[in-house]
Amino acid sequence: MPFVTVRVFKGSLTDEQKAKIQNGITDVMTEVEGCGKPEFRPHVWVAIEEIEDKNWSFGGVPGSLELLNAFVKS
Repeated sequence: MPFVTVRVFKGSLTDEQKAKIQNGITDVMTEVEGCGKPEFRPHVWVAIEEIEDKNWSFGGVPGSLELLNAFVKS
């Protein structure tokens, strides 16, 4: 049974985006590890951990949601 953890900045994803990520990862794990068998799908667990921006850094620079957004847009 795979357990996949995705870590993101707190507040960086909408509920819709989280659901899309969880469903997409479940699809991939079902296809790859479950050999495409639909009965494997319920055994895929996906957790999204939202981490406060102050607990991240980029190359030693303290992280922020604004910095993340600027990085993603570039």
